[in-house]
Order: sequence, then C-alpha cells, then structure tokens
Amino acid sequence: MNIYVTQTPYHILLACLDCKKEDEVLYIGSQIKNCVIEQMVNTRFDKGQIDYIKPLSYYKSNVAALSSFRLYMKKSLKFLEGKSIGKIIVFNDVDPVVQWILHRLTYKNAIVVEEGIGLYRDIRKQNEVVFRFLGKILFGFDFENLTRIGTSKSITYIHCAHPERLNAVQKTKRIIKQEKTDFSNIAKELNIKQYNNRNWFIGQPLVEDGVLTEIEYKRIIRKIFEIKGIDEDKWIIKPHPREDISKYEEFDKNAIIIQDYEIPVELLINNESLLDVYTLYSSAILSLSSIKNVNCHAIVSVDGKHFIQKEIESMFCEKGVILENISSPNGRWQS
Repeated sequence: MNIYVTQTPYHILLACLDCKKEDEVLYIGSQIKNCVIEQMVNTRFDKGQIDYIKPLSYYKSNVAALSSFRLYMKKSLKFLEGKSIGKIIVFNDVDPVVQWILHRLTYKNAIVVEEGIGLYRDIRKQNEVVFRFLGKILFGFDFENLTRIGTSKSITYIHCAHPERLNAVQKTKRIIKQEKTDFSNIAKELNIKQYNNRNWFIGQPLVEDGVLTEIEYKRIIRKIFEIKGIDEDKWIIKPHPREDISKYEEFDKNAIIIQDYEIPVELLINNESLLDVYTLYSSAILSLSSIKNVNCHAIVSVDGKHFIQKEIESMFCEKGVILENISSPNGRWQS
C-alpha cells in the first residue's frame, strides 16, 4: 500500500492517475465538497474516501491550537498504525504538516512529485522568523526549516520533468524522469463538462496571499481583457481553489466564471479547436502547454513590475509558454 499526501485537487488528480486500488489518499486542507473529486477518489481507490488533516493555515488563524498540534497529528494518523506502507508520495515537503507525516510513519521510500514550478525555486515564507526559532518547538524536533521542495532528509526520490534544474541538495536524491500526463481519459470517464471557449484566464490566490491587492489584481485582468479583446465568445475564468471568487463578479458580463473551481483546469478544457490560456504564473500552464491546440501565455510583468524569477521564465520558454508584458502607456502586449 502507498500513501498519497495531497494538498490541492490537482494533487488528487495526479494521485488518481498513478495509484493502485489498495492505496490511500490523505488531504491536508479543508473538506472538498466537489462531487467530481469525490467520484475520482471513489472509482480509483478501494477505500473510496479521503482522510483529512488540518492544514497549516488552520493554525495561522487559530494560534492557540498550535499547542495541541502534536496530539492532533498523532490522533489523525492513528488509523495508519500497523499498516505496511511501501511509498509515501508528497508534493511539498517544506510544509510542517507534511513533514510530521514523513517523520512519524514507517515506510520504505518517500517521493516528492513535481506539480509545478515550486520544485525549482525557493519558497518565501510568511513569518519566517517563527519557523526558524520556534519550528522545532511547535512542530516537533524533527522539523526542518526548508526553503526548497525536495530537500527534506526524509525524501529518497524526486519525480520531475527538469532534473537539470534541481539544486545541489535535490540532486543527492534519486531522480525519476516525469513523462507527459494524459488527462483526457479521466475527463471522459467522469463525464466532466468541458469548455471550448477561445480565451481563458487562470486565477491564483495572489490577493489571498498578500502578493497583490484586489484592486491591482482586477486591474491586470481588465488590461488583459482590453488588450486581447472580447467578442461574442465569452472568456472563461478558472479560479484557484484557495481564491475568494467573489472578486470576479464584476467580470461576469464578459466571462463565464467556473463555479466548480476545485476541478483541475486540465479536466475542463476542450482542445478540439485552438485556444489561448492567460495567467500571471500559475504552474498549470506547464501541463497545459503540452496539450494540442493550447497556447499558454504568462504575464511576467505589468508596468515594469515583475512577478516571477528569471529561471522560471526560462522554464516557461522551454515549454513553449509565451511570455507577455503589459505596459500602460501604449496599452499593448510586449512579448
């Protein structure tokens, strides 16, 4: 039996494409109520259900609960005691909750799977001082204050598409080359409604994470719509699962806002005809760029303000992603 430690609906999708029936899936986050995700798990896993673990964000909003973190984690993982676990597959070993699981369960190997650009850049932590000085007290003495996914001592394998971009610590792990993923079969199997609209915008929780203000974020979307243009075929806006989608309401005259935003975008796109996907730097465009008839555009800067690191821009270029800059004075793209 293998354990998949997931944190986004996309992680669950990848788990469902890779798992065996006897495997189990943990989800670190709030309960998913989307029937498509539930159906995926029900059809792919014998257990037919997701086991939930409270995420780090829960403790950020309930600081007093940190005192019971260890007790809660012990109780939450008790159902796995005595089970023979072959592999634990994770997507982010920087997270203290994931680290607790890696440090407390008995298994043969731990694998980090690439699910975007996070494997290739350092993570900027909010309240980094807290992790540095209080991490071991709050999350256990095995806690590692990491800044790069795939560098935990517990990890033995890294499953990735760009091994040449790994840092020195990551390259000490055993590397498994990641091949292209085909999402079409599972979309048909689950009878998911797909959209063939020409223009898409993939959202990110940049407002929720404090990267941009809501005003700045909306201004960028309006600029994209204005420069690219709006015709009778409405735009599709696919929010991120962690976003408050109410901020998109003012765009509903020009766009269809996907309400089932927990469904990974890879399952929603009908690529029978040519379409363009725009985002600031959602890692979803790395998988979408390999799909036939899908042109991906990353908005790397607006009015001179850059959003992503140069090495990530380089990775996007290698994948065929078109890098775009928006400049107010002439209101045009600068590709």
